[in-house]
Amino acid sequence: RQRPVECAQHADPSGRRASGFGSIDSGLNVDAIMPGVFEARDKTSPILVEIVMTGPRTATYYSIWYGLKDLGGTEQITHSISLIGVVTGELEFVAPGKVEGTHNFELYHPTQDGDGDGFPDPGETPLAAFPMYTLDTRLPLPE
Repeated sequence: RQRPVECAQHADPSGRRASGFGSIDSGLNVDAIMPGVFEARDKTSPILVEIVMTGPRTATYYSIWYGLKDLGGTEQITHSISLIGVVTGELEFVAPGKVEGTHNFELYHPTQDGDGDGFPDPGETPLAAFPMYTLDTRLPLPE
């Protein structure tokens, strides 16, 4: 389960598209999915996301996040990418504070980003791919 740690959002004037960035606490155990393929990594990951409303109660999204390996020391570069995670999906706002989601996870090794732009190169096949369904319930903010 991924939980937002912090996030900033930017919506376009139409209100139909938004992008965000921040960090998440990624509890995804990739070692259970692919033992020994990805190096040890921190639990906290940076994340980028873009959401587009497709209807009055539906949206699609694309997000990318990273497994980061702590290099130790006090050098200027403190972490290296050990995993690239891409998640796409559909969301349906089913009731106030409730969202159903279908999420399609893809995991890539950092060597699948030959140009170093942080995204898997076109045509790369994920090393693992799997769906996940969620029902998120948000409590209303205190008044």
